[in-house]
Amino acid sequence: MERTATNLLSLEEYNQLEEETSVRYEYHDGEVFAMAGGSPKHGIIAGNIIRLIGNHLKDGCTVGSSDLKFYIESINKSLYPDASVICRPYQTSDHDRNALTNPILLVEVLSEGTSNYDRGSKFHYYSELPSLREYVLIEQNMWKVETRYRDTTEEKWKMDWFEGEDASVTLHAMNATIPLAEIYQETEDL
Repeated sequence: MERTATNLLSLEEYNQLEEETSVRYEYHDGEVFAMAGGSPKHGIIAGNIIRLIGNHLKDGCTVGSSDLKFYIESINKSLYPDASVICRPYQTSDHDRNALTNPILLVEVLSEGTSNYDRGSKFHYYSELPSLREYVLIEQNMWKVETRYRDTTEEKWKMDWFEGEDASVTLHAMNATIPLAEIYQETEDL
């Protein structure tokens, strides 16, 4: 449904909507979009990456699932990544009471319907978060992972690709290496 300026929701109305329903919504400066469910393969890959990231975290940091929301104040958006890493002190939004604002790493498992959005606009939105150091995109239908990481010495984003059964992805934000075989574990028959 397309919204017009006369029926945009305030952030307060959006928070109330999420509290009253069991549906999660992304908030885009007044517009709300219901989050679609993923395929079984998407769910297994997301679960695998959450477990694998969690195994590499040091004290003071934790991994979040797709239920963890982040608010981007500079562009008035609330978004849900598939996985995230947050370190202490956790910063909650003053504007969206159920959202954090300081992830260091965000992960999206790509699907046919969201791939362009996740690679384009959503990356642009997330890059507005000053704390974000890395954005990870995991292909669902091929063994391929793309990372975008903030090079603080040059103050720009760089990209890496990791592909194939024998490859391992380097997560710069965590100084960790994870084999793609573990990310895609138990997805062969899906």
